[in-house]
Amino acid sequence: QKAEETGRCGHHQSLELERAEGVPRALRIVDATEALEAIESCGLILGFHPDQATETCIDLALHLRRPFAVCPCCVFPKEFPERKLRGRTVKTYPDFIEYLQQKHPAMRSEDLCFEPEGGYSRSIVLYMLEEDFEPCANM
Repeated sequence: QKAEETGRCGHHQSLELERAEGVPRALRIVDATEALEAIESCGLILGFHPDQATETCIDLALHLRRPFAVCPCCVFPKEFPERKLRGRTVKTYPDFIEYLQQKHPAMRSEDLCFEPEGGYSRSIVLYMLEEDFEPCANM
């Protein structure tokens, strides 16, 4: 069945779109300067199953030296063949977690231990707090 027929725009969106009625949408930023100011002013980078943006969320947080929490989901090995771990392309979820953790020695991880109805969920969160950047100030 096509997305248009079900009313779904993606695998993360609910079929009950009417629940979103009356909820204000975020304002879109279309000016590059405004976008940069918004990014630089943030105090925390969050990514909950951000799909292809997972690594970028972490890279942005490390570059800005901002606390972050990212819960990786899909690996997308065909879209990111340059991701290597021990000389091999990152293809599995455990390898993806290890690959991301190698980006900073102080990166922490925790299993959030949640399971959705009917199955398994990717519940590892990778994160760093503000103080985690201090020992590596010269990195």
